[in-house]
Amino acid sequence: MNQVRTNYDWKIMNRRVLSMFVTAVALLLAVAVPASAGDYLVYSCKTPGGKLAPTDGWTIVQTPGAGGSATNTCPTGGVIGASLFGTQDQPAGAEVGWQFSAPPNTTIDYFNLWRSTTTVGSSTDLNSTPTQYTAYPSAAFNPDGREWCDARQCPSRGVNTSQPVKENNIWSGQLDNINDVFFIAGCVGTAPCAARTTGQPMVDLRIQGLQVSLRDEANPTADEVRGALVESGPHRGTEAIRFNAHDTGSGLYKARVELKRQGASAFDQVLTVPVDTNDGKCVELDYWPTTEYEFGYRVPCKLSAAPAIDLDTAGIADGEYEMQVVLDDAAGNESVVYRNSSFTIDNRAPSHNGSTGPPIPQQPPGPNGENASDHARLDIVGAHRRTVGYGHSTKATLALHDEAGRPITHATVSMMERMRVRGARWTVSPTLLRTDARGRLETRLPFKYSRVARFVYMSGLASTPAASTTLQILARSHTTLRKSRSFLRNGQTLRFSGRLLSAPVPDSGVVIDLQARVGSRWVSFKTVRSDSQGRWRGTYRFRATSGLQTYRFRARVRKDSGYPYVASTSKRVRVRVRG
Repeated sequence: MNQVRTNYDWKIMNRRVLSMFVTAVALLLAVAVPASAGDYLVYSCKTPGGKLAPTDGWTIVQTPGAGGSATNTCPTGGVIGASLFGTQDQPAGAEVGWQFSAPPNTTIDYFNLWRSTTTVGSSTDLNSTPTQYTAYPSAAFNPDGREWCDARQCPSRGVNTSQPVKENNIWSGQLDNINDVFFIAGCVGTAPCAARTTGQPMVDLRIQGLQVSLRDEANPTADEVRGALVESGPHRGTEAIRFNAHDTGSGLYKARVELKRQGASAFDQVLTVPVDTNDGKCVELDYWPTTEYEFGYRVPCKLSAAPAIDLDTAGIADGEYEMQVVLDDAAGNESVVYRNSSFTIDNRAPSHNGSTGPPIPQQPPGPNGENASDHARLDIVGAHRRTVGYGHSTKATLALHDEAGRPITHATVSMMERMRVRGARWTVSPTLLRTDARGRLETRLPFKYSRVARFVYMSGLASTPAASTTLQILARSHTTLRKSRSFLRNGQTLRFSGRLLSAPVPDSGVVIDLQARVGSRWVSFKTVRSDSQGRWRGTYRFRATSGLQTYRFRARVRKDSGYPYVASTSKRVRVRVRG
């Protein structure tokens, strides 16, 4: 953490306070909003217009022996306050106030502070006076980066109010690679500060609002990209793309789909969706019209999520495009999740059953359901991506509506499935599902293997799907684990064996790690590979056991691109060994 707090000779400050204040006003005009990708604004207590904002990122600072109080009444329209008591002597260096900290993997670029402060002098104080300052290094200000005010120079600064006042309450700081700023009421110098006969606080600090520009230089990342939108072949109807997204700073903000006509110079955004509103935290405060990256929290958005994007290609002209899906974090950093230089939209194309792309189911002629529509929406109720344990089924609930939101009732919906391995083909279920009087349907999907289930609604008004959606089902693998003995002596060999019950197993087998419990961690000590039938074996020889010890073991089945299951661990077995 880069933070600066240095002692300061107040006599030097006397020569700099005027130029410092002029510089602060100039900085306010120069840095109003983030200038580039990687910057985002965070408001505390109030926005510059007086709208209430959270007070995320603040902690109280108080030195031992200092008499004072720190308060936060911002939730009820008040201020962030700090007061150094004047009814008692204060030791030299006594401080009470607040610290604002940047979140991990970010730094503070600059701040705008709306504040007022009052200091009350004492005839007994010589070279020690109460001050209010913020610590950060900046050549544009004074050597140790403090705004400083004593009772002889400025007994009051700013309008004593709970609302931001731009004319004389504003103070700005331009920073460089700083993680923390401090707003303090204190007694600075080598001598104590004597009690004030007036009974007033030595220093009273009131912060009406803070605007901080945070710097986040890391791009978001994504993996496990999947869905009909990334499959080969022409694209039609509503198709989905799913992926796992990660960020280390401000959090995941938006995902967008962009298309560029062959020969065009730039992409056009055709769809933008929020990754996750994070219970309202990942929503723009919208104070400055020139930026969309301003929030009330230091980490406004989630650092990991599984975005779900459904692109309705019916509203896009058929043709050849270059397509990309872009992920934005809350600081405007972006990364391309998926790009296809030859993306074909053809909502008039015939069925291509038998290919690796999803087939178009056949439906009897005539409108399919009450309120049948060629612009329907078919939604999965609940998660679009589910992990199920070995042997467990999952229930899929879907809702079918027209473009006006009315339920499409008593309509048939087709389902097809594809195993989650490269090159797998779609198979169409012979059973048609049917929506009820609310436009909903439920179906129980038995345990098989990891697969994509695709649901398709044909309105009967056109030859292409009116709506579709996909459900990712991730099935956990399962292996048995057997031990050759339950009790051994040091120097003897323990044999393990097992079999993968989750089939099919690829011809090359699947890698399995044998693990032992060491403290609170599981440590791999041997790696084996199963045969094409799922059988595997491994051994371990005890060489350093003393006394009577109990060991715990398990087998971990790794994920494999040719194995339609996600990783899993076996049951645990115990073995006693005497040294």
